[in-house]
Amino acid sequence: EFGCHLWMDFSDAARDAYRRWLREKYGTVDALNAAWGTNFWSQRYGSFDEVFPPRLAPYSHNPSSMLDFRRFTSDMLLECYLAERSILLQAGATQPITTNFMGPFKPADYRRWAPHMDVIADDCYPDPAHPTRVRDSAFQRDLVRSLKPGVPWLLWEQATDAVNWRPANPGKAAGALASETAQSIGRGADGIMFFQWRQSRAGSEKFHSAMLPHAGTRTRTWREVVSLGERLRELGELPAPGSDARVALVFDWENWWAVEERDHPFRIDYLAVALEWYGALHRRGIMVDIIGPEEAERGYEVVLAPALYLLREEGAAALDRFARAGGTLLTGPFSDIVDEHDQFCDGGFLTRLGGALGIRYEDFGALAGPPASGTGVGALGAVGDGEPETASFTLDGRDARGTLVAEAVHAETAEVIATFDDGPNAARPAVTRQRHGDGAAWYVATMPDAAGVDAIVGRLVADSGVRPVIDDLPAGVEVARRGALVTVINHSDETVTVSLNGSDAETGAALGRTALSPQQVVFAFAPIPAHPPPAPSDANGALASLSS
Repeated sequence: EFGCHLWMDFSDAARDAYRRWLREKYGTVDALNAAWGTNFWSQRYGSFDEVFPPRLAPYSHNPSSMLDFRRFTSDMLLECYLAERSILLQAGATQPITTNFMGPFKPADYRRWAPHMDVIADDCYPDPAHPTRVRDSAFQRDLVRSLKPGVPWLLWEQATDAVNWRPANPGKAAGALASETAQSIGRGADGIMFFQWRQSRAGSEKFHSAMLPHAGTRTRTWREVVSLGERLRELGELPAPGSDARVALVFDWENWWAVEERDHPFRIDYLAVALEWYGALHRRGIMVDIIGPEEAERGYEVVLAPALYLLREEGAAALDRFARAGGTLLTGPFSDIVDEHDQFCDGGFLTRLGGALGIRYEDFGALAGPPASGTGVGALGAVGDGEPETASFTLDGRDARGTLVAEAVHAETAEVIATFDDGPNAARPAVTRQRHGDGAAWYVATMPDAAGVDAIVGRLVADSGVRPVIDDLPAGVEVARRGALVTVINHSDETVTVSLNGSDAETGAALGRTALSPQQVVFAFAPIPAHPPPAPSDANGALASLSS
C-alpha cells in the first residue's frame, strides 16, 4: 500500500529529488519555465536550484507545478517499489513480484505502475452501509483488471466482516462475503485473500474482522469463510479474462490531478463523475474496460470520456481515430481544455476534438449552488443551503437536469440531440452528435443527473448495438463475463428470476429460467459471443494465469 497514509514529502531530501526529477524531465530551466507558464505572476526561475516543492503558500500554487509535483510523487513511490523489487531479484527470487494497489487511489498513477507488476494485486473494502457499494467495487475491480488486459489479478485484501477505520463500521450482511468475492472472480480475479487470518489481541487493528474472529469457530464469519473456500475449490480452473468488454470508460490519473485543481470555474469530483457513467452501464449488465485515452483503439464499440479536461496529443489522436474508424465517442463537459502542462492550446477550447465533434465552444456557463445529491460535483459560490442551479433538457422523452455547467456551445456541423430548456444557455445545445468518418462523436454540455446519464447511455448502446451479458437484468442483479464463465449475483433483498444459457459451472446442470435468492451467486458456463478481440496490451505481464 505505497502512499496509503502518507504520499507527499516536502522535506529537503524531497526538494533535492524533485529538482533532479525536473532537470531530467525538462533538461533546461527555460523549458521548465515555458511548461509552467512562469511569466504569469513573474514566477520565472533562474535555475533548478530555485525550485521548491509546493509548500505552504498564502494563495494558489502554480497549477502546472502542482501537476508535476503529483507526477513526481507517484514516480517516487514507484521508485521505492522498484528498489525493493530489485533487492528481491538480486537475491534470486523467481516468484512473481507485486504490491497491493488500492483501486482508484489518487496519489499513485497505477497505469504507469502496471508494466512493473508481474501480476496486479488489489485491496477492496466496500462499505456495507454505502448505497452504491456494489457499483463502486465493480468499478474498482474492472479498473484493476483493465491495467493488464487478459491477465488475471489477485484480490490481495478484503474483510470478512467489519473494518475498524471508518467513523461507523457495520458488518456485512449474511452472504455478502460470497457475493463480494464472486464479483472479484467474475471481473478477472484468480486469487482471493483476506486481511486478516486471525484477529489480533492487541494493536490498532484488533477490532478489524478476520477469517478467524475473537469469538472463534462457532460464528457466522467462520462458517462463511469455510463454505466459501470449499466452493472455490470445487469451481476449479477459471478461464483467463478475455476480450469481453465492447465499451470502455476513460479514467486518467493525470486528468484526475489536473481537473480537481483549484482556481477553476467550478469544482469537479472526477471519480464521482466516472462512477456515474459507469453505473449506467453496470446496471445494464454491460462489461466495461477502464482505460487511458491512448488505449481507445483496442476494438471497442463505444468509448466514454467525460470531463477529460487534460488531454495529451497522442490521447486526442487515438480518440479521433477511434471514432473515425467506426466507434462511438462521447465526451464533455469541460473536456479537451488543456495540454499535459495544464496550459490552453492555441485556439482555445476543443482544439483537438472540436473537428470530430462538429461544435464550437464559447463559454463554460458555470451554474451556481451546492452539488445536487448524488452527482459528486459542485460549483463555486454556493447559495446557502438551497438547491443548486440546474439546466434541464429532455432526451428520448426522459427529463433530465444538468448541474455544475450549462456550456455555451454552437453546433457547427453536429446534429443537436437535446437543447437546454432553461438556465443561462437556454435553447442552446445540451447534447450533440456528429458523424465522423465511419463512426460518431457525441458531446454533453452539462453534468447530467442520474436520469440524464442513463438516457444518454441507453441511446449510445442502442445505436451501437452493444448487448448486455444477460438481457432484461432485474434491479439489484449484477452480471459479469470472463470468457466462457458468466457470474450472476443477486445483491437485492428479493428473490428474482433471470434467464441463463449454458450450464452451472459447479454442478454441470443445464440452466434456463433461474430463481436467485438474496445474495445468491451462480457461476455458469455460457457461449462466448462472437466479436473481434481488443488489441493486446503493451503491459508486460509475466503470468498468463494464476491458480485459483
